[in-house]
Amino acid sequence: MQEIIAQRVKILILVTAVLISFLAGILTLWLNLPKAFGGQLAPQMAQQGGRYQIAGCDSNSAWIIDTVLGDVFIIYANGKWKEVGSIMDEKKRIKK
Repeated sequence: MQEIIAQRVKILILVTAVLISFLAGILTLWLNLPKAFGGQLAPQMAQQGGRYQIAGCDSNSAWIIDTVLGDVFIIYANGKWKEVGSIMDEKKRIKK
């Protein structure tokens, strides 16, 4: 009878330890959420080798940079686009 009680106590201690570890892991994830977009997103890596980046946008257009070639484009909300130049030209224009 003593052996059965001792075995049940060991199982109870083991289950309690597993539950505490599980809850501690969830609490750690909950407290370390990123603050971007209200803090509801899990941490994510940026896409590796992404060719295009959005440099800026408003309600009518977006500036897109081709990171491989260094070209800059403006894409308008109506679907039209135009090539503005290279990133170095834009960098010089902004400095003036």
